[in-house]
Amino acid sequence: MPDDFEWDDEEATVDHEEAPRSPSRLLRVALLTQVEGQGAPREVTVPGEGVLVGRGPDAQLHLTDPSVSLRHARIALSPAGFLVQDLGSRNGVYLNGVRVHSAVLHSGDQLQLGDVLFAFHEQQLPA
Repeated sequence: MPDDFEWDDEEATVDHEEAPRSPSRLLRVALLTQVEGQGAPREVTVPGEGVLVGRGPDAQLHLTDPSVSLRHARIALSPAGFLVQDLGSRNGVYLNGVRVHSAVLHSGDQLQLGDVLFAFHEQQLPA
């Protein structure tokens, strides 16, 4: 430090801002808004550990629409984001109108399982 440097306590303040949260400290959840099919309208939150979707008794996201298979699809968080996977359903899984076996979901996507249509949105919440 130079010899002529003087410290002024009144000017030595630092504005404190909370550091942004680390992505690893955020909880990622999916929000499905059912817009068509039996049971619409409704909103369903999908946690990162995922859900089994179908008409069967073991489905965490239970749909009553007869066009939905007993074990229709699984939605779960992967390193790439929320992933939907068709479990061999009779009427398929459609993402934005295109039939898929598995695909990463993005906010704003339309997800169709049989005759049931969802709008997909991802949220990040403090852990």
